[in-house]
Amino acid sequence: MSGKLLSNQALCSKQALRILILALLVSTTSTYASARTSDATAGIKDTTLRLLTARVNDQPFDSATRMLQTASDKLLVPAAALKRWGLTLPDGVAPTKHNGQIYYPLDAFGNLDWSIDESTQTLVIQAGVDRFADTHVDLDADDYTAPRNSTTGGFINYDLLFEGREAGTNNTSGTFEFGGFNSWGVATTTLLARNRHRNDGVVRLNTTLRHDEPGSMRTLTLGDTFSHAGSWGRTVQYAGIQWGTNFDTRPDFTTYPRPAVSGEATVPSTVEVFANDRRRGGSQVGAGPFSVRDIPVTTGANQVQVVTTDVLGRERVLTRSFYASQSLLQSGLHDYTYEAGAIRENYSRKSNDYGRGFASATHRLGLSQTLTSGFRLEALEDQQTAGISSAWLPDPRLGVITAAVAGSHSSHAGNGSLMQIGF
Repeated sequence: MSGKLLSNQALCSKQALRILILALLVSTTSTYASARTSDATAGIKDTTLRLLTARVNDQPFDSATRMLQTASDKLLVPAAALKRWGLTLPDGVAPTKHNGQIYYPLDAFGNLDWSIDESTQTLVIQAGVDRFADTHVDLDADDYTAPRNSTTGGFINYDLLFEGREAGTNNTSGTFEFGGFNSWGVATTTLLARNRHRNDGVVRLNTTLRHDEPGSMRTLTLGDTFSHAGSWGRTVQYAGIQWGTNFDTRPDFTTYPRPAVSGEATVPSTVEVFANDRRRGGSQVGAGPFSVRDIPVTTGANQVQVVTTDVLGRERVLTRSFYASQSLLQSGLHDYTYEAGAIRENYSRKSNDYGRGFASATHRLGLSQTLTSGFRLEALEDQQTAGISSAWLPDPRLGVITAAVAGSHSSHAGNGSLMQIGF
C-alpha cells in the first residue's frame, strides 16, 4: 500500500514539473514576441502627425502630405510622397510601417537638407542632383498607330505612248498594271503592249503577290521581284519568294542611331534641344539628372546643343558633335532578307523566260550605336559565295569606316575573293 502511494506521488511530481516547464516556455515566448513588437514600433513612438506641403529644390508641391515627427525632431515621410517628389529611396535604410503606410526618415538621406517653415506649414528640402531619379526626354515618343485593314478592291494603271514620224512609220506602246487587294495583301501584274516594226505583241513584265506587316516591319513577296544586294553583292531580277525586313512600311521609323545627351539640373528647368542651329524640341524637367534621347538629325556631321534654363533664368549650354550614317543600325536592330527563286532573262522581250535557280541570305545587326556587322551568302548551281561586312564609327569627327571580305567558288572559274574598305 505504501509502495503504491509513493508511486502516485512520484507521478504527480513529474506532471507538475512538466506543467512548470511549459509555463516557463510560454512566458519566455510571450516576452520575446513583446520585445520584437516593441522594437518594430520604437521608431514611431511619441510621434506627432504633421500635415505639410512640400517645396523641393524650389519646386512647390501644393498637395498636403501626412508626415510623422518624432520626439527627437526626426521627420518620417511616406515613400509614395518621396517618389512623387522625384527623390530616390535611400539604400540600406529599413522603412517604418505605420497604419499600413511605409515611411522613411529624411535624416537617412545623404546630400539632403530639410527644414519646416512653420508659418506656411511647408517642408523645405534642398537636395543634391544625385538624390533624384533620372528624367528621360524622348523626342520621338509618338505612339505608332497601325494602319486599318483594307477592304477588298482593285485598280488599273496605264501609260500610253504614240510616236508619229514623217516617213509614215508610227509606233504605239503602252504599259498596263492590273491589281487587286484585300486585308491580306496586294496582287499586281504589269504588261507591255507594243505596235512597232518586228516588235508587235504583248509581254508580261511582273506578277507579284505581296504581304506587309507594318507592326514588325517585314514583307513577304511571292512572284517577280528584285534581290537584295547587301553591301557588296549584285541585284538580279527573279521569280520566287522573298522574306525580310522592310522599313519602308514605317515611314516614321529611323534605322540609324540618333544622338542622346545627358545633363543635370539642380532646380526645375526647361530643356531645349537644337541640332545644326534648328530647334528640335524641348521639355520641362525636375531637379536631378536628365537625358534627351532620339534627337532628330540628318545623315552626316551634326552639332547638337542642349540649352537648360532654370526658374531663375540662368542658362547652361551643352554642345556635342554627332555623326549619323545609314550604314549603321540602331543597337539591337536586325535588317535581313532571305530569298530564293529563278533568275529572269530577256526581260521585256519574253514573258516567261527564267534561267538558273539561286538562293541568298543577307543579315545585318546593330551590335552597338557605333558598330554594325553582317553576313551574306549566295548559292547557285555552279557557284557559291560568302562574305562578311562591318560599319564602324570610331569618332564623330572622323566619319564611318566600312569594310567587307568575301570569297567565292565556281566550278568553271575556280576560286575568287573580294576585299572592300571605305571611309
